[in-house]
Amino acid sequence: MTEDIIIEKPTYIEHIRHFFTPEDKKCMGGLIDLTTYVGVRRSATKIYITTKNGFMPKGRPRWSDERVKTFENWIVNECPRGTDKPGTSMPLPPQGLRVRRNISKLSEKELFKFKKAFQGILSKSPNDPQSYYQLAGIHWLPKPNAYCRHHENGYNPWHRIYLLKFEDALRSIEGCEDVTMPYWDIQEREIPEALFEPPFDKFIYPETLTDLRNQVRAEAGKPTERLSRVEILKSLDDFTVSEDIFEALGSAWWEKFNGWDSASRSTSGIIRAHDSGHLACGTTMEDQNVAAFDPIFWFFHCNWDRLWWQWQQQHDATSSESFRTRLPDDGDWLTNPITANLSPFKKGATNDFWQADESIDSHALGVGYEHPTQPEIIERIPLLGNIFATHMLSVEKTKRVSVRIKNLDRLKIPGSFSVSLLVDGKTICKKGFFQPTTPAECRACSEKGLVSFDFLVTQDELRGEVSIAVELLRDGKRRKIPLSTCGDPTLNFRLLIEDLGM
Repeated sequence: MTEDIIIEKPTYIEHIRHFFTPEDKKCMGGLIDLTTYVGVRRSATKIYITTKNGFMPKGRPRWSDERVKTFENWIVNECPRGTDKPGTSMPLPPQGLRVRRNISKLSEKELFKFKKAFQGILSKSPNDPQSYYQLAGIHWLPKPNAYCRHHENGYNPWHRIYLLKFEDALRSIEGCEDVTMPYWDIQEREIPEALFEPPFDKFIYPETLTDLRNQVRAEAGKPTERLSRVEILKSLDDFTVSEDIFEALGSAWWEKFNGWDSASRSTSGIIRAHDSGHLACGTTMEDQNVAAFDPIFWFFHCNWDRLWWQWQQQHDATSSESFRTRLPDDGDWLTNPITANLSPFKKGATNDFWQADESIDSHALGVGYEHPTQPEIIERIPLLGNIFATHMLSVEKTKRVSVRIKNLDRLKIPGSFSVSLLVDGKTICKKGFFQPTTPAECRACSEKGLVSFDFLVTQDELRGEVSIAVELLRDGKRRKIPLSTCGDPTLNFRLLIEDLGM
């Protein structure tokens, strides 16, 4: 936008964030945070007074009267975050990067070479740090309670570096120095046959693995297991994984894409799609203790990293600086020594661990993705359950209802589970939750013991007797868990409203 246009109803994402140059942000330093929405909102009055009176830092040009007025309008309208229509075209990766491709699009020669690399790390001694056994074991067993980075902001950054380290191991195999990790696009209507061929069909455990309650989770000499291709596709449909992905990609804000609401402790977006996707694959993949031992895990997670990078490109969030403008908070988790530490992954030969802030730019890590033609991502109007009383509102025309299953105690459920919303005994929505068999003993899990699940349904779908069901998924079997043993969660219903502004 140009400076000489007054915007009557500006929003942060469409207008205000573009008012501050990198030099402005650097100049203000620790005085005012101009890099995030919450920082600009917190100091809005100070910024307004400074710019209106021309008290700009030395060397910084004065704002035009039109820009000052636009900023004033933003304050008067209670500093709306706003939204934007995501872009649909993504640039080709720059030359020189590792370009990851869809496994279904690899040539016979390319697939043969990748199989060689994969078999190479499978054949290494279980004690070799670059062996498949050691790399998969980072995710949970055989050293549980160490690196559980799920249901938090650090989920995507941690797994991005994890995938990079796995790919480095593949490239250490002689003759495979240029291989890249293919992704499995789980939104395709067919699952590539290659995923069910050696060496991707299974992994044989070299030793018996037990969880923190001394329960055997894998026996030496036994293979990993998963559902058939047909069963996986059906399960992905049942869990509506594609719909969750589509909603995530159309979300302008990080918390909606990532999908972890720290206030309500509910999942949505990519985290919910990820959790349900794990459960949809069955048996080994649904058990966080051993999920990474199933070879499909790596193609599965390469896809989640691709989708994160796709969202970043569509929403102008590919650098650390631009990414921060999509956050609902001050972004402390990106640099805080505790939350930002992506251990156990070290940078090169140094003793320094990767930090969350350093994982944002995939191209800076040397990684790109070959994108297929993408369907148009429709802008999502953020429907709400509450707004400021000073705003006008409209009940959503299709009369959808937000149903929240609130405060379910996940720590009392020994493993991954599904939550279903039923009407007259028939399931109308189902979501999954991915966790270890010993969540109460996991530090990261225990900090988020009570969780909630949101379902969007129409009023017509709710005509009947509404109930919920929780099913524990263990060893490929499902069994219902009495709600009384899960902390007696409550059902909450809200009509959705649209914010019409002042």
